[in-house]
Amino acid sequence: MKKLLVMMFLFLSFMLFGSDGEYVVHIGECNYHNSITGFTESQYAIKYDEENNRYYLAIFSSNSYYRAWIILDDLDKLKSNLAKFFEWDKLANEKQIKLDKELTESAIITKMIWYNGDDWFYGLDFELYFSFFSRGIGDNELVICSNKVSDRDNEYMTYQMDDMYLTKDQLILLSDGISDNNIAKAKKVYEDKLKEADMFK
Repeated sequence: MKKLLVMMFLFLSFMLFGSDGEYVVHIGECNYHNSITGFTESQYAIKYDEENNRYYLAIFSSNSYYRAWIILDDLDKLKSNLAKFFEWDKLANEKQIKLDKELTESAIITKMIWYNGDDWFYGLDFELYFSFFSRGIGDNELVICSNKVSDRDNEYMTYQMDDMYLTKDQLILLSDGISDNNIAKAKKVYEDKLKEADMFK
């Protein structure tokens, strides 16, 4: 538990005070899973980079002290996948069935960067897969997993994201967090902080 709290503190500190031109749109909770540590409670964030006009899924995995940023050029695909999950969740509950199936046409192919030790690495053709998973009748989760990528300059340095498990309640918060209204609020908070900083130059 102590290790988890330290990890969360470092994650939040880094995320909230990122580089110039970047700000956090949403911070959420999830469970990460890998074959070594099993399930670990942690967090993730959706950040926006104004300079490059793109979003990032930022994670702090349980299997290491990697900091990883997965590039999302826009949020439309993620929003579409969330809508598909809620559609399947309603249908599965109505039919009282369990389901373990990848969401239709849900894969996101993108790029990502990760930090390990004192070095940065850059992966191409990074793929995210989204699956519907039932722990029991009416207890459905979204699972996000990835392929393994090698650094573009060093094939021996690889990265594979721990599987992310998000409950329905956590997904509702994510959906609200990346809504147009909430993104506008996050941008205003960021701009207000910039104005405050300019007052004391």
